[in-house]
Amino acid sequence: MKRIFFFFLLMSAMAACKNEPKATATGDETSVTQTRPITPPEGGPIVGPKKPPSMQTEMLIGFLTTDYWYIEAYVKINDRDSALENRGRWYRFAPDGTFVSGKYKKQDAKGIWTFDPQTALIYVDSENDAQDGEWKIQMGKSGSVMIWIGTERFLQNSIQIKLENYLELMAELPSPSH
Repeated sequence: MKRIFFFFLLMSAMAACKNEPKATATGDETSVTQTRPITPPEGGPIVGPKKPPSMQTEMLIGFLTTDYWYIEAYVKINDRDSALENRGRWYRFAPDGTFVSGKYKKQDAKGIWTFDPQTALIYVDSENDAQDGEWKIQMGKSGSVMIWIGTERFLQNSIQIKLENYLELMAELPSPSH
């Protein structure tokens, strides 16, 4: 009798467990959007050891939080369509660790971001989980172009993105320079 009771208890415990669907970074417009409050990171967007940021980090944050960062090129291994789907997407990062994002003139998400100067990684936590990401940043000296290289954390290690800084939102991007 104890075995039967234990068996039913175990089965009901297993039935109560649910596997939540995982969001994937496919660029699909129909992805699940989680709505949760977006709170700026405590202490600002720079993470890591609590010491004053270096001059290089301050410059990078200054460039990053200036105007709009548009995706000019999106390269994903074995997926040519993703380049067209993501061209025109943009981010606008605020110094308090929040951001808004969208495509061309339409805003479609907001969230928080952090930067780790020790690893040069930016973490983007969007209210739309399909847009979450962790990227290694390479910033051009002028601060008007940056490259994001995906990491394994969100299975984005096959993605590289070129972003360019623009003053305002646009209905379309200028033709890519060759």
